[in-house]
This record gives sequence, structure tokens and C-alpha cells, in this order.
Amino acid sequence: LPAGLRLDPSSGVISGIPTQSGLFPFKVQLVDSGSPAQSTTQSLTLNVVVAPAVSTSSLPDATTGTVYKQFLDGAFGTAPYTWSLVPGQGQLPDGLQITQDPKNPNDPLGSRGLISGTPTKAGHFSFTVQFTDATNPSQTATRPMSIDVAAPLAIATIPPPLPQEGVQRATSSATLAASGGSTPYTWSLATGKLPAGLKLDPST
Repeated sequence: LPAGLRLDPSSGVISGIPTQSGLFPFKVQLVDSGSPAQSTTQSLTLNVVVAPAVSTSSLPDATTGTVYKQFLDGAFGTAPYTWSLVPGQGQLPDGLQITQDPKNPNDPLGSRGLISGTPTKAGHFSFTVQFTDATNPSQTATRPMSIDVAAPLAIATIPPPLPQEGVQRATSSATLAASGGSTPYTWSLATGKLPAGLKLDPST
């Protein structure tokens, strides 16, 4: 028998927690208490597979209006596999869906899932993915995950006019504001140059 399993001699129950995978052929023997005793044997095979597991531990952030595509990796268990969300344990961002990754040479067992689409709403979305194999009964692995969806980065305000010629010595300042994206932000000049005596703070 596989390591971790035993056969009870009086009930015929095989029980325990297997600690190794593989195909295990064996022959059981049944003996009665008659006089003389009768006996019979039967050849059996036990297939022990490693329980499936979700290998992907986290997912990258997304942006509304931008196509999102991220693979989920699963391992072990028995093919074919299916990916889904655990009902009642959160939801994907609006506009995204979870499907099976189309067959490709890099995934011959079809163990990859795919979260894809175009998110339409910003926010923090928590959910639990489920990776199910084809053993009978099926085995399932789950993992909690989350995706942060941000609005597109934009410069939200234009600074007011700075003092004109004749008041060059007056202290001048203007604050640029941003929206969307992920903080903290970094400001810089893309083109051109500021008037002499002015500078742009990259962090405020």
C-alpha cells in the first residue's frame, strides 16, 4: 500500500493519509474462519495523485478602460482542470472574467487559468479563485486574491497665471493636481522649461 495507508484485517477498510503519489498495484487476501479455512485473493490498484494547488500568489493592479490579461497557474491533481470563483467570496472587477487559458504549447496539461477583460470601475476587489481537477471525486484548491483598479492618470487642474513682468520679484507658486493612477506621484517637465527663478517640485 502507499505509505501512510493501512488495511484493517477485521473490517477490510483501507484508511489513512497517503504521503506519496503514484500507481500502487497490490493483492488482497480474504480468509474465513471455517474449518478448514477458505481463502481467496483479488488484485487491486490504487492511484494516489498529489492534491491540486494554486501556484499564483498575487495579481497586478489594473486601470479602468485598459485591457487586462493575467494568467493563473495551477499544479498537481489530474487533468483536465477548470478555473472558477468560489461563490459568495467576493467578485472580479466589473468587466473582467475568469476562463480557462486556451491550449498552448507551454501548457500541455491545460492547468492555466486566465483573468481578462477591460475593467470599467475603479476600486479594491477581493475574491477567491478555485482550481478543480478531474479525479473522482474531484479535488479543489482555492486561494484568496485581490485586484486594485485605478482610474487613468490625469492632470486634474491647470495652475493660474503667474505674475506678469514688473512684479518679477514677488514670490510665486502654483500647485498642480492629479487624479487617478496610483500614489505617490512624481512630477517632471516633459518639454520646454520654466521661467528663470522657478522650479517644479517632483513630489508635491
